[in-house]
Amino acid sequence: DPSFWKDNNVQVVIRVRPLSSSEISVQGEKRCVRQDSGQSITWTCHPESRFTFDLVADEHITQESLFKVAGVPMVENCMAGYNSCMFAYGQTGSGKTHTMLGDIENGTRRNNENCGMTPRVFEHLFLRIQKASSDDMFILMSNFVL
Repeated sequence: DPSFWKDNNVQVVIRVRPLSSSEISVQGEKRCVRQDSGQSITWTCHPESRFTFDLVADEHITQESLFKVAGVPMVENCMAGYNSCMFAYGQTGSGKTHTMLGDIENGTRRNNENCGMTPRVFEHLFLRIQKASSDDMFILMSNFVL
């Protein structure tokens, strides 16, 4: 629900990535987390623990869908004059680069459904600025750290 993002200052979105082929070959389909709902996951190892977040995106979510849920509202908040920040946190191999950058080929995202949040956010932001009134003024500052 996009209205959620307008009413809350900080949101935590968890993206559960699919198991890799090497993980499947070693452990089969056994997972250490189970998604219970759109807002909660359970750590299935001992001791079992349940965690609640603003959104839990399952392993089947597309880059486009995740962008619509998290990226578009962030850009719209920027256009309304609010500062925004998105960052990916997790251990090596957890999917941060895939989520944030995706599959970038030759420095462009055109016709690439697997590009990540960063190119989508900037493309959407600059399209919104381009469509804005000529009376509007924008000051953009961006940091990108790998």
